[in-house]
Amino acid sequence: MAIKDTQKAKLDSLVADYKITVDFDKITTAPKADAKIIEILDAIISGKVRTRAQAAVDAKGLTEVYGNAWKLLETGDYTALCILTNGSVNKYGEAVMGRGIAYEATWKIQGIQAILGAKIKESGHIVRPICKYKDKMLVSFPTKITWNTDADLDLIKRSCVQLMEKLTPTSKVLLPRPGCGNGKLDWAIVKEAIKPLLDSRVTIVAYEKDQPVVIG
Repeated sequence: MAIKDTQKAKLDSLVADYKITVDFDKITTAPKADAKIIEILDAIISGKVRTRAQAAVDAKGLTEVYGNAWKLLETGDYTALCILTNGSVNKYGEAVMGRGIAYEATWKIQGIQAILGAKIKESGHIVRPICKYKDKMLVSFPTKITWNTDADLDLIKRSCVQLMEKLTPTSKVLLPRPGCGNGKLDWAIVKEAIKPLLDSRVTIVAYEKDQPVVIG
């Protein structure tokens, strides 16, 4: 059965705003066309493909905002905040969260050390949801192997990849400069390493200034 005009029209409309190439010569039957439509829709829903407009924004670089990450999370339209973490768990089963944004999280959420510690012991030190904070999600973002080591750039890059795999098309996530400050890495080096791995759904947040800029 040849591909139907209605199916080709559906495919045309789907690919019009997305960076997807469909070889119609290889789609010769109606069932194959239906399968291709489903495949494209699944990719769009999962966030594996971006609209041309989104891709244009992504090509310009990451947006960096300056201010208090918690206030930005509470007052803005962000859906999540990344908590920079290490893989250490103490003898009480609690994640070690003694510095930076992780330490601040312990002020905000009672028992978060135990929550994260249990998750690390169960399935390792990875990017994952930790818990909700005022209807927004807190997400662990590994930057250090252990609490007493400097941040690891390869681990940060891995965390970026894992984060992107978990985002949806409507996600809008705040990410404090990973590995900088207590992690002792240079932001200029980290920025260049992670910029190709993230897109416009992720906003870098720092305390230093009060005006947004585009990381070129």
